[in-house]
Amino acid sequence: MLKRVQHDKTMLREIHIKNFAIIDEITVEFAEGLNIFSGETGAGKSIIIDALNLVLGERGFTEQIRTGADASVIEAIFDVEAGRDLLLRNKGIDIDDSNILILKRELNKSGKNKCYINSSPVPLNTLYEIGVQLVDIHGQHEHKALLKSETHIEFLDNFAVLTNKVTEIKELFLKLNTLKTKKENLTIDEHEKTRKIDLLSFQINEIEDANLKAGEEEELKSEKTILMNAQKIFNLADESYSKLKGEGVNVLNETNKIINILKEISAMDAKISSCVDVCEKAKADLDEVGYFLREYKTKIIADDKRLEEVEDRLDLVGKLKRKYGDNFDAILVYKEKIKEELNSIIKSDEEIKKIDEEIIKGQGELVKLSLEVSKMREKASKSLQEKVVAELKNLGMENINFSVCISHIEENNPPIPPCQGGDKYKVFENGMDIVEFLISPNPGEELKPLSKIASGGEISRVMLALKVVLAKVDKVPVMVFDEVDSGIGGRIAEAVGKKLKVVSKNYQVICITHLHQIAGFADIHFKVWKETSNKRTKVLAEKLDNKGQVEELARMIAGEKITDSAIKHAQELLYSCRVKQTK
Repeated sequence: MLKRVQHDKTMLREIHIKNFAIIDEITVEFAEGLNIFSGETGAGKSIIIDALNLVLGERGFTEQIRTGADASVIEAIFDVEAGRDLLLRNKGIDIDDSNILILKRELNKSGKNKCYINSSPVPLNTLYEIGVQLVDIHGQHEHKALLKSETHIEFLDNFAVLTNKVTEIKELFLKLNTLKTKKENLTIDEHEKTRKIDLLSFQINEIEDANLKAGEEEELKSEKTILMNAQKIFNLADESYSKLKGEGVNVLNETNKIINILKEISAMDAKISSCVDVCEKAKADLDEVGYFLREYKTKIIADDKRLEEVEDRLDLVGKLKRKYGDNFDAILVYKEKIKEELNSIIKSDEEIKKIDEEIIKGQGELVKLSLEVSKMREKASKSLQEKVVAELKNLGMENINFSVCISHIEENNPPIPPCQGGDKYKVFENGMDIVEFLISPNPGEELKPLSKIASGGEISRVMLALKVVLAKVDKVPVMVFDEVDSGIGGRIAEAVGKKLKVVSKNYQVICITHLHQIAGFADIHFKVWKETSNKRTKVLAEKLDNKGQVEELARMIAGEKITDSAIKHAQELLYSCRVKQTK
């Protein structure tokens, strides 16, 4: 049993990775504050983040399993703060008094992947739902997504806590589209309507006129066989009757003789009396057979007319089966289906009227809710602008001008009914707003879309600023950054490092970086490297002590050839960062 380590906030304590990509087996123990991973390009740092993504419920692929292994196993152990454990229990996740949460994911080459939470098997979507509450990972995917303006509305909605209302809009939008499709299906021209009514009516009458009965086909087939072989059946039945009860020698007379003989024997030897009983019973049974055959053969009549009737009936049944179903049940199910369709067409005008009323009502609700959300977005956008600008200034973008632009598309066919001015704009599945982040990094430049003007370093800082601002809303306790140092260096890198350090006071931060200016702020520093043994490559990770951290910072400063000046620089950097941390 893992022992509880006292923390006043939720944090990732440990991740264990086995047979994942080029990782053989490693365990990384994290700490509160800022956890830094460094190492040469291609050392495998991002693979650790990929493994974390997987155990948090992201999609996995069998190609991620280490060559030669049958399965990958990733296990993440979290300490969970009081309050958040209740949230997990509400999702059916049991947490004992240790407040330890263990997420586990297995990828198997057979394709049978398994997910566990605290040793209990769970579906992948449950793992994902819990994972997004615990960890927010920013990697290359999000970095690129920020350049796509269609993603910006999600950032604003998260900041404004509008997710539930936007979900309502999406549900209304989907409902309206479904109603419109239903109306289109019902709306046919009069000629087509008449043709369909005639066709469906004919099919229903054809099935009903046939008056099909359960088991009828089997009975008809049996009767047909009898009628086709009537004379032969009669002759065989008559011959059987003659041998049983006919004139002269017959089975019953001979059986009587046998019974009399056996009775005579039984008078001398009682053991034979049981044979007398058997023969007498046989005689009684044969009598029954005789009576049956006498009646049966009188009913066997070669009736060509009836045979023709049976064959006609079977032909009708076959025709209905070819047209409407493989058996009687299928034909009857088809009849009920087309009855409903016919009734729907006949009542289509009435149905269309009802649908129109639902569309008008739903459209009004959609526009009303979209207007409400639009106003909330407008209000939140100003606050988001201010907070992001403040964060960006702390990240070295002192002259930044950042704007959350909200626009709309004019609606050619206004929603009905007009609602508080909402009749002017087109409504989409997330409302009537188009949101785009605009930026002017330098004084005198006009605001332009991020994708048109921002450099890689600027995008990294905008994303970091957004993450910092949104973290206060989302309350996700663990933040992971894999691309935060893209395109930056020098003074800006130091500013980013400072910001990560500030954020790590309230959140556990895990960051992969190539920059010594950021790594110097680490509370705990991991070095990741690759090693080849027995012609196999594997990834190793080591938690650095003070000496190791100085050496790694010196490598990040000077490259592979570590000089005395690089060591001195690293020591000064580490000291400087620690001094800045205390301020």
